[in-house]
Amino acid sequence: MINTSRFGECPSGFRPIYKAKVAEQASGLVGDGTLAQKKTQLYQAFEAKKFEIEDLVKLLEYQNPTPDPTLNLDI
Repeated sequence: MINTSRFGECPSGFRPIYKAKVAEQASGLVGDGTLAQKKTQLYQAFEAKKFEIEDLVKLLEYQNPTPDPTLNLDI
């Protein structure tokens, strides 16, 4: 049995395999600086936000009225 689709025929039980070719981005589209510099800036922004979030979590933990919130958890 042969299944027919708009992409051609394929044997029963098999799905067609589709391939896509992706073009590389031209370096001029990145804007100011190189791609490596942009990646570094993005990483630094994530790190700064990570430290900010960790500080907020520590503040919340410090203000938690329950001395040991994980003591009686049923796992």
